[in-house]
Amino acid sequence: MRGKHRKVVWSGFLLTGFVIVVYLTSPYLLTLVSSFLVIQDPLEEAVAIVALGGHPPIRALAAAELFHEGWAPKVILTKELRREAFYYLAELGIRYMESHEYNRQALLRKGVPEGAIQILEPEADNTRDELNIVLRNLELKKGEKLILVTSKAHTRRVKLIWKHVNNGSHEAIVRWTRLDPFDPDCWWQQRQSILAVVREYLGVGSYLLGFPLG
Repeated sequence: MRGKHRKVVWSGFLLTGFVIVVYLTSPYLLTLVSSFLVIQDPLEEAVAIVALGGHPPIRALAAAELFHEGWAPKVILTKELRREAFYYLAELGIRYMESHEYNRQALLRKGVPEGAIQILEPEADNTRDELNIVLRNLELKKGEKLILVTSKAHTRRVKLIWKHVNNGSHEAIVRWTRLDPFDPDCWWQQRQSILAVVREYLGVGSYLLGFPLG
């Protein structure tokens, strides 16, 4: 009986120790999980700043800052694919303000001249669509670079998508906006951040495995 008792006691100690180690290290490990997704390239002069769609107007505001700092002479916006809500509201005679319109207004309010703002066609359903549209419209010359502005957790995937759509022919400088509320140190405490991390890992995995998603 004593042997069994000792085993139970030691098992209890080991289990308790394991729980303590997991508890103490989990924030560190979880931070590493999110930190892999967040990258920031050094700034260089570029032909244009692309404020990728989504989360208006914070990406456009970051693009405006970069424009005024002189990193590129123009800001590029893309149009998001119109969803059902747009057409339902249109039938009711209600004007639906699209995200690129919010971004354009934000750029203008921040002092970016109208002539320095370019809105590309057609509509894009996802990031891969956006970057393909950018590549087709801008007709980049050898050595020309773009600055791609997005959200923190999205930066790693944007880098992979850009490399995929242009076969490594042109370099992109990927930047995140400081207004993004995503915090790598406590992302697991916020529902939206959890969803963002899961979505980005699925996207990154699809490119690394050779089955690229948008």
